[in-house]
Amino acid sequence: MRSRDSARALMVMAAIIWGSTFMVGRVIVRYVDPLGVTFIENVIGALILVSALLWKDRSSGPEGLRFFGHRMLVILGLLNGLAYAANYIALYYTTAINASLLVNFGMAMVPVFAFLFGRERVTHRNVMALVIGILGTVLVTTGGNLGAVVEGQLVGDLLALLAGLVWALWIVLAHDAMKEAEKPLRVAAPNAAYTAIVLGVAALVFSDPSGVQSASSMTWAGIIYLGVFSIGIAFLLYYEGLKHLGGTTSAVYLLLQSAVAVFLGFFFLGESLTVPLLIGAAMVMSAVAIAD
Repeated sequence: MRSRDSARALMVMAAIIWGSTFMVGRVIVRYVDPLGVTFIENVIGALILVSALLWKDRSSGPEGLRFFGHRMLVILGLLNGLAYAANYIALYYTTAINASLLVNFGMAMVPVFAFLFGRERVTHRNVMALVIGILGTVLVTTGGNLGAVVEGQLVGDLLALLAGLVWALWIVLAHDAMKEAEKPLRVAAPNAAYTAIVLGVAALVFSDPSGVQSASSMTWAGIIYLGVFSIGIAFLLYYEGLKHLGGTTSAVYLLLQSAVAVFLGFFFLGESLTVPLLIGAAMVMSAVAIAD
């Protein structure tokens, strides 16, 4: 019980960090290309995680690095990079509202993938929590204005849905990898490295590097924050929690990011809090509370 309580606390901490990155990201993308930013933040995070892995496993020499050749970890990094790239490219073609909604709807496939792959026991309580959380994120994302959903374009909508589906599969496979590797760093470091490679290719094709090159010191501070906390720290917390909670429950906790982003946006960016937003945030937090 204590290990599951600790895992829940780690998941909440990861969700808070990732929720804060929405606020930081909203400021940064006003000045620089989002795909280029996410590539750089993953490079920073990968350098931190690989260095930490080498330091942690220094007594066994290159033993920790052998996990970079593990087929499942290569697949995880490629899937994560594909999902990141699809999500950011989707923003070129559709609205932020549609992208967020469709990513979350795709994430609802976690229990389906878990069942199909026979990876974990999916309880009715977990499914109910996920449904409540998804409905809550709909309210948070749209602010109750569902009419805004029709403003997107089909190509962007499909890419956002693809990102959510790929992340749902990633969560299920990451749970398996975490159980096998046992130590979060052995999964987090290869995942960040391979993700950065995929994003680097996508950035070369789709992004404009000039914005990043001319970024201000404050913008770079934000990018470094994203790399250190969103990739370097939050993924470690997430993998450690995933080991004990499983993929379906972790998906519910990930929805907590939207509620965190709403309140941080209110306190630091002066964004308004409406009744639908508050109801949606309450639903997301209720889903986390009832998740198994």
